Amino acid sequence: MLINHFLAFLFFDAGKTFSKMDSLTNISKSKYSVLAVVCLSLSCLSIFIGPLGYIPGIISGHAARSECKKNPELMGGRAALVGLIIGYTFLVLTILVIALIIYFTNISFHCIKVTDPDSFFRFLEELRKFISTIET
Repeated sequence: MLINHFLAFLFFDAGKTFSKMDSLTNISKSKYSVLAVVCLSLSCLSIFIGPLGYIPGIISGHAARSECKKNPELMGGRAALVGLIIGYTFLVLTILVIALIIYFTNISFHCIKVTDPDSFFRFLEELRKFISTIET
């Protein structure tokens, strides 16, 4: 019973009025945004698949919210919102973890020393000459 209420909360928007019985029994008769379901699913799967889950989840979530705003008959605006919140949370956590790893492992790029600063520009000039000989 609690799961039915949770699903009704996610997939039925606040602007649409349904009786308690209608929201629980006629779920299959309503039109859902597929993108909202994809967003929520991918964002929840981010625990296991990381950025392969939350990046497409965020993209599909924004598309789903736009789709639900354009077509008021579609349901799933809340599911898209929840998916976006989960996706952005995982994005922030990933950035924090990477920042902490860099901070605590003391990764620094001071060990990279350039002995000849002009060597890069000479390389670019040689590459330009090489490309111009190929084109002619």
